[in-house]
Amino acid sequence: MEYWTLRRHLTEVREAVGRHPMLVRMVDLAPRGFGLILRIAPDNTSLCCGLFDEGDGQGIFLSDSWQENLHESALTRRMNQVCRDARICSIDIVGRDRVARFELQTRDPFFKQITRYSLVGEFTGRIGNLLLLDADGIVLEQSRITTNNHPKASYVTPAAVSGAIDPINADDVTLTKILTAPASSWSDRLLGISPVFKRELVQRIANSCASDKASFQPSSIDIFRCLLEEAGDYNSPVFLYLDNGKMAALAAFRLTHLEEKGEVHEFMRVNDALTWLDTHVRRPGRLDAMRERARGGYARELKKREAIAGDQRQRIHEFEDAERLKHLGELIQVNLHEIAPRTPEITVHDWATDMDVVITLDPIRTANQNAQRYFHQYKKAKRGLSEAIRRLKEVSEDIAWLKEQIWYCETAENETSLESLIIRPGAKKQARSLSGNIAGKRKGGNAANGAVRDARKAKILPPLLEIDGCRYYVGRNGRQNDLVTFGVGRRGDLWAHANDVPGAHVVARRPGNTPTTEDEHRAAVLAAWFSFARGSGKVPVDVTDIANVKRIPGGGPGRVNYTHQHTVFVDPREALEWFPDGQPPEQQRSDCKK
Repeated sequence: MEYWTLRRHLTEVREAVGRHPMLVRMVDLAPRGFGLILRIAPDNTSLCCGLFDEGDGQGIFLSDSWQENLHESALTRRMNQVCRDARICSIDIVGRDRVARFELQTRDPFFKQITRYSLVGEFTGRIGNLLLLDADGIVLEQSRITTNNHPKASYVTPAAVSGAIDPINADDVTLTKILTAPASSWSDRLLGISPVFKRELVQRIANSCASDKASFQPSSIDIFRCLLEEAGDYNSPVFLYLDNGKMAALAAFRLTHLEEKGEVHEFMRVNDALTWLDTHVRRPGRLDAMRERARGGYARELKKREAIAGDQRQRIHEFEDAERLKHLGELIQVNLHEIAPRTPEITVHDWATDMDVVITLDPIRTANQNAQRYFHQYKKAKRGLSEAIRRLKEVSEDIAWLKEQIWYCETAENETSLESLIIRPGAKKQARSLSGNIAGKRKGGNAANGAVRDARKAKILPPLLEIDGCRYYVGRNGRQNDLVTFGVGRRGDLWAHANDVPGAHVVARRPGNTPTTEDEHRAAVLAAWFSFARGSGKVPVDVTDIANVKRIPGGGPGRVNYTHQHTVFVDPREALEWFPDGQPPEQQRSDCKK
């Protein structure tokens, strides 16, 4: 985000959150970012102040709803340890660079001692960062390690230009000297001169000159001050420029050098521009990219597993002749007295088929040794057949699970669901993550165990619906299924899943009471709707007490066994009555009062 635009946006943020809002907690946002959940007086509504430090999306974004990531970062954990329920005293920009500072204040409930912290957001366009500082400016935690800042060390601001001056307070003589120099040196001598601002200034000076090439004119100072005044006018529109469907620039002043190169959209507030940009430009492309990335990982593993399954079927076909090997050995033993030494083959009568059979022999072995060789091959084939059948069963279960994950990827509705589905081979101990999950080879490190740890955060997965006092929790992917079943669910809750097809785990809970038959029917309808069989007219759904559901040891997220179930047949289209617009609501946190 351009410096003057960030400065204006921070003013909007201060107006939106009011005086001294309370920081309820900090969360990790999907797919990448952090959110300060604020409670706004006097009506105690909630607002999410998103902080993003990656790519061209760096900056701040206000929203009354948000999608939480299931994984909690170190910065979020530390923030919630020391700054939960803190008051935000001020929100300001630091110096003349794109650095924002949130001043936080906590009060000890027993000793009434006040402690101050700072959350610093560096949105410099190079490498963004978020840092939590104590009252002495010591870095307690940060979103990423950089060369100039480390935990337990004093905070160092992004490299400031030595000798640079404030352009607002500069006199004409100083500005004349600076603007006479090449444009490439302006950023080094004037504070707050971002690349976008510099390019626009060069363009406006060029337009005011008689020649095509920009050169300094006495009026250049007036153009510069006019541009500064335009950037500081918070009643003027905000301009969003798109080039080939992507954001080219967002500025609090008109960019004449971009107006003929793409689309231009005007907004009265920076946050309105960011909301439109996220809804119409970033989110659709981001969802498609995340969907393909998530699906591709499982598709590659599925291809490997299908190849293994083909090999096992071939082995089973080869070993199915095991009984014939045993029978040939018996035929040799019956005809031992007729087999001459060093005979390469014999023809004997097979009493089972009443036909003559040619049996190949090893000339260097005796007749009895040849019989034993066939018996040995028979036993080996029997063991191989048993092992191949076992492996084919395991691989077939893996293939079914992988196809279910691919279905989840194709039907995921938001970044939160897709984020938990993406395989990350580059992370620590994740190079064999999926294979380890499926085969159960890794001790305590597979995704299912990760989901158990994530169950501690199951409170972030709210009920999808609440009808007549009964709450319905629905998992939209394997990891959410684990959270719903083993994190949210407890004894006495009803558990439902579509029979023999990929689908969601659904938990029905009636606080303080036992779920009724009607509650069971609604849970079954939801399980049918959120399944591969959604388009069917009648779907079998298994329902049981959640105490009867057990995780498959070493299996991937969402793989369970269950007992004592009964099957009900429901029409998935009944769920449309509960979704006014025909689509289920996204499972996202929103504590706003309606």
